[in-house]
Amino acid sequence: MTSVEQIRSLSQTSPADVTRDLTFMFEEGLLPEGRIINGTVYIHQQAFDDYFNDEYDEEYEDGDSSSDETGHGRIEGSPSGFEPPGSGHPSSPKTVECPGCGARVFLGAEQEKECEYCGNVVCA
Repeated sequence: MTSVEQIRSLSQTSPADVTRDLTFMFEEGLLPEGRIINGTVYIHQQAFDDYFNDEYDEEYEDGDSSSDETGHGRIEGSPSGFEPPGSGHPSSPKTVECPGCGARVFLGAEQEKECEYCGNVVCA
């Protein structure tokens, strides 16, 4: 997948959410170095090569990524090391659904955060 629109379609979220989440993942090192330009996702060639030469896997591997507690598994054909949100270590960033309004709330290092739409406190 190379465009925000493709990811938006598969994840059923808004383009703004996809852009925000990808930018965060690039900044936090959860994805190889990259950027989004005019709706297209670009990965730095050296980071891409490092990933496929296992250098990226060794640095960022979180263990078994075949499935998480929600039953979401790795996307067929995706490189190992890319994990669905919510998997990995308990302190890893994840997206949680607000119990009050159903909005997706992105929890970074913090374990609870106020929903920007309804004001409820969302916990990891």
